[in-house]
Order: sequence, then C-alpha cells, then structure tokens
Amino acid sequence: MPELYSKNKLTNPSAETGDTAGWTASGVTVVDGGTDGGKCFRLNTSADMYQEQAFSVQPSDFKIAADFLPEYEQPETETGVRAYLKLEYEYADGMVDTFILPCRIDAVI
Repeated sequence: MPELYSKNKLTNPSAETGDTAGWTASGVTVVDGGTDGGKCFRLNTSADMYQEQAFSVQPSDFKIAADFLPEYEQPETETGVRAYLKLEYEYADGMVDTFILPCRIDAVI
C-alpha cells in the first residue's frame, strides 16, 4: 500500500533512539514494544510530552505519528480512545489553530 503522506515530521516518533530525545517529556519512559520498531513511549497518569516543529514553507502534506502505551489501566469505551493529542498550528501572523485528536491503541503490545 503506498504512503498517503510524506515522511513523518516528528523527531524520534517511536522512541527508536531508546529515550525521549527530540521531545520535552515528563512522566514518560521508553519500553519494548510498539508498532513501528521495537520501542514505544509509556505514559504515566500525569504524563506530558511535546515537540515543536517549524516549517519555513508550508508542506503540501505531512504525517505526524508516534507510538505510545498508557502505563495505567484504561477503562473500556465504545470508541477505544486511550489518550488525546493536542495539535497546535501557529502561523506567522500570530493566529493559532488548535485540534484535539483522540488516540486509540491499534495493536496490543
């Protein structure tokens, strides 16, 4: 199946360096598992991690993907949502678009 988007724009998106390099993170460890390589980020109940990317030219398309695993037991929900991703676009004119995206666990690790 061909890729729908260009290369992932995040640095170390699946903990492939074995640590949180490229991220500002708190309450996050790296463990074996994941869907893209042999590692993933494990988030504790108060985990917070982010990464800022600056583009000099607006990309025609881009991909943002990361592997995560909640450390704490998650209640079963009909939607399968396990965490939320806050994505903010800040434009040169100072305007900001904010998106809250639900994240599901697509594979059992």
